[in-house]
Amino acid sequence: MDALAQVLTEHGYEGTTTARVAERAGVSIGSLYQYFPNKEALVAALIEQQAAKLAADFDQALAGCASLEDGLRALVRTAMGARPMDPALHRILNEQVPRVGRVAEAMAASRCIEQAIARLLQAHRHRLPAERDPVRAALVLETALEALVHKSVNGRPELLAGLEEELYALAAGYLMAP
Repeated sequence: MDALAQVLTEHGYEGTTTARVAERAGVSIGSLYQYFPNKEALVAALIEQQAAKLAADFDQALAGCASLEDGLRALVRTAMGARPMDPALHRILNEQVPRVGRVAEAMAASRCIEQAIARLLQAHRHRLPAERDPVRAALVLETALEALVHKSVNGRPELLAGLEEELYALAAGYLMAP
């Protein structure tokens, strides 16, 4: 998967071939084909790996946070660190999700993240405004954070440096407004 990520970053999706991935991984093309019949299967496996890691990272980061503030900081920190280091890889994987038939896996990862956020909010329900439903708020937070980080990584990387504090202010203001 590391070799695939490197080849995708260097050559883009169209320029990625199973032969290039096998060469970079130091395995024979025959060995690669034993596990992955084509490039789409390779990319699908990388998307699945990334989705599972993302969901696990959020679950671990939010488990047992002592305060809502700590939980929101952990949420934002994880959202900021959850993207591949290379914006090109991030962009390629997002473009390929529907092409390689992995929309369900991406949606399942989002749902797992929403559930982790909802557990955090339920644990600190007394801090939320009475009208704020924790499950709905988890959907709002997951969607807003994912969209803002995605847009920054892909279109405005110069704004990433101060984004963590902005995202925390957004989440805290939404959840803990007077």
